[in-house]
Amino acid sequence: MKIKLFGHEIDVNIDEALERRTGAYGQFSVNTLSMSLDGQVPQSIRLATVIHESVEAINYFHELNLPHNVISSISTGIFELLAENKDVAQAFMNLKRNYAPPPREQVKSIYKEEKPKTLKPEPDDTFKIDYTPFDNTITAIMEGMDV
Repeated sequence: MKIKLFGHEIDVNIDEALERRTGAYGQFSVNTLSMSLDGQVPQSIRLATVIHESVEAINYFHELNLPHNVISSISTGIFELLAENKDVAQAFMNLKRNYAPPPREQVKSIYKEEKPKTLKPEPDDTFKIDYTPFDNTITAIMEGMDV
C-alpha cells in the first residue's frame, strides 16, 4: 500500500516483528518515505496506526512540533470518526480527487497604481499586488462529497 501526502508517496510495509523489536506498533521514516506497521496486531490497531503515523508525517512536513500525546489524541479522534461513522468514511472514499491544493495566499489582482503624470518618474511608481488569503480546499471538498 502507498499513502500520498504533500506530493510524496509513502510506502506502507508490514513488519511481523516491529513491536517485539521496537515496542511500537508503527514507525514513519522521512529518510526512506516509508511507514512500517506491526503485522501481529489486529487490523483495527493497524488501521489506527496508519492514521497515527500519517499524523506524525503531517507533523514533520509542516514543522508543527506537536508533542506525541497530542499526535496520539488527534489520530485516535480521526480513527473514531472514520470507524464509527461509516457514512463519513464512505463520503471521503467517494470524494472527487480534483479539489484545490493546500491553502496558499493567492494573488487577487495585479494593477498599476495610477498617479498624476510628472516630469520625472517617482521611485514608488511600481506595480502593486493585492494578496487575498483564501482557502477553497474545504469548499471544494464539501462540493465533492455527497452529503
